[in-house]
Amino acid sequence: MDYDFKYADLMNDDVFKLVFGQESSKDVMIEFLNQVINDRQITDLEFFDKEMQPIERRNKTSVYDMFCKTDDGSRIIIEVQRRKQQFFPERALYYSTFQIQRQVEAGAKEYDFLPVYVISLLEFGLDRNVGSPDVKTVYRLYEENSHELLTDRLTMIFIELNKFNKRQEELDGNILEGMYFCFKHMAHLNGQPEALRHKVFRKIFEVSE
Repeated sequence: MDYDFKYADLMNDDVFKLVFGQESSKDVMIEFLNQVINDRQITDLEFFDKEMQPIERRNKTSVYDMFCKTDDGSRIIIEVQRRKQQFFPERALYYSTFQIQRQVEAGAKEYDFLPVYVISLLEFGLDRNVGSPDVKTVYRLYEENSHELLTDRLTMIFIELNKFNKRQEELDGNILEGMYFCFKHMAHLNGQPEALRHKVFRKIFEVSE
């Protein structure tokens, strides 16, 4: 069978899991997470079951595109979403509660759970971010007036790829921007751009080919 493209689309759920969610390409996911998450350095990961059952049967289940734990125990949920969904931020928040609840055992006197991150790769813009040029936005729990951080145990990161408009010739070696470019344009490329010569891109192109 002949195909009219050289590389698979990274924003396809199955391709994303193949490129970023295999043991053999764990280093690719670690590099991506360290570029996106700024408050910790990740050195290792474990991949886990992506379906979470609610405490009550009548409530919605949670099926993540990818779920992993870092070497320090932090939980990371990753979602890839192509079509606009009206309540997507609320969906991301709902997903986070599964990993919070499962860290607190029944009868426990303390609520000292490890940090939970929800990272959403989107091909559309969030309504609340209209007018902002930022591709990546980070939401945490802050006090309204002082902006003092209440807790570091919940972080939601949204990456709106529709706002990334750099052309291939404008790439300058920045790893995160290079990944944005790959997410957005991989299926339309005929070869690996010269600006994307970091070792992590070599594996991304090899697997997606």
